[in-house]
Amino acid sequence: MQQKANVIGYCRVSTSDQKEKGFSLQHQEDAIKRFCESRGFNLIDIYKEDHTGKSDFNRPKWNQIQTFIK
Repeated sequence: MQQKANVIGYCRVSTSDQKEKGFSLQHQEDAIKRFCESRGFNLIDIYKEDHTGKSDFNRPKWNQIQTFIK
């Protein structure tokens, strides 16, 4: 029997416009869950972030993912 791949989801919005026009964190989370279910992936966790990263890549939840993976 083949083992399911473990995956981590990451949702992020950085502007109010994204939140209001179909790219909300909830919309992204639902899409990730559907995708993982359809592919048989084991979804470990979903990290959600409402943090801009325009000028740098210092995103708290992204950094948590990096730490978890290491």
